[in-house]
Amino acid sequence: MSSEFYLDYSELVRENPDGSKSIRSRDVKLLVKRLNKLALLVTASRSMMTASGLEQLLSDILKHVKEVMTSDKASMWLIDHGKKEVHSAVTLDGTEIRVPL
Repeated sequence: MSSEFYLDYSELVRENPDGSKSIRSRDVKLLVKRLNKLALLVTASRSMMTASGLEQLLSDILKHVKEVMTSDKASMWLIDHGKKEVHSAVTLDGTEIRVPL
């Protein structure tokens, strides 16, 4: 497992001088942040399974990537070898961008 996502219980729980155990608030914040990202992944997976076509699937993926990355914009780019250009296949605002290779 990636060490970035794996937390060992012993790394979080601290034993106090009186023998009680506690977790630091920054560790709780980290756990909440990770749980929220996992919830987003579950939501994304569910919406991808119900997509009715490729365009909706790509749009759903883009929306979830935007949310996970906390970005204000997102787009998916494809290469059109026939026209020798790169174009935005899916954007959240519906605009299309074409750039020559």
